[in-house]
Amino acid sequence: MITNKKTARMGPERGTNIATPIVPLASGQINNADSPNELLTYQEVAQVLRITPRTVRNIIVAGELHVVAVGGSRRILRTDLEDYITRNRRRA
Repeated sequence: MITNKKTARMGPERGTNIATPIVPLASGQINNADSPNELLTYQEVAQVLRITPRTVRNIIVAGELHVVAVGGSRRILRTDLEDYITRNRRRA
């Protein structure tokens, strides 16, 4: 039971996803067994790409990554992130 009101507001809508961590794999895919239509926060996308949330926003503004409006916030479909990774993959 959550008794702290501030803590109650800091659930997944604030960028924390405790139950299913998102981990980048060497292949560029995301290790998460949930639905491919899973919605990710800017923070989660930033963790996968190992960049800042501001850079995620810049990528979105540039039109390279699409967002879904959910209430007053924006989310990224997991499949869109995987497509972005695939499009930007380069040979070493």
